[in-house]
Amino acid sequence: MLLILDEKLFHLLNKSFVCGFLDFLMPIMSDRTGWMIILLGILGIFVWKGGRRGRIMVIGLLVAVAITDPLAAKVLKPLIGRIRPCHALSDSVRLLWNCGGMFSFPSNHAANTAAMATTFGMFYPKSLWFGVPIALLVGFSRIYLGVHYPLDILGGFILGAVLGLLSALLMMRIFRKVRSSK
Repeated sequence: MLLILDEKLFHLLNKSFVCGFLDFLMPIMSDRTGWMIILLGILGIFVWKGGRRGRIMVIGLLVAVAITDPLAAKVLKPLIGRIRPCHALSDSVRLLWNCGGMFSFPSNHAANTAAMATTFGMFYPKSLWFGVPIALLVGFSRIYLGVHYPLDILGGFILGAVLGLLSALLMMRIFRKVRSSK
């Protein structure tokens, strides 16, 4: 029943909320290359100008993504084995992006952006006003482009948020102990 509702919501978001502006914006939101350049620039600024807190946050973010990305792609996707909508429903999907690999749950894009937004937010709570909408747009873009179901996105958000939170808490604890031992 849940999977049927997920497929219906996918079709609604993939086919009904369509416009030229979103056709232009959603590929940009899903493009890892563009985001990597921006992210590396931001992380570089935090390493350079963010002081100790900024450097700890960068380490936490890198740890979170280094765990989240392969866990989602190499462990969970093959284990769960849910076929992407662009492969499973190819005749009824509005596909605006490369379909990608065979498996879809959880979405790596959603998991990674949630891990980053959560890690940033743990160190700089005001960043959530920027990070959460970006993560939501990236997640929506994956449905709009025809490569993920809504539950793939939700699963990715949950995975990324949990691992981002754990990474941030771990980094805070490690560096608190290092500071107190000096």
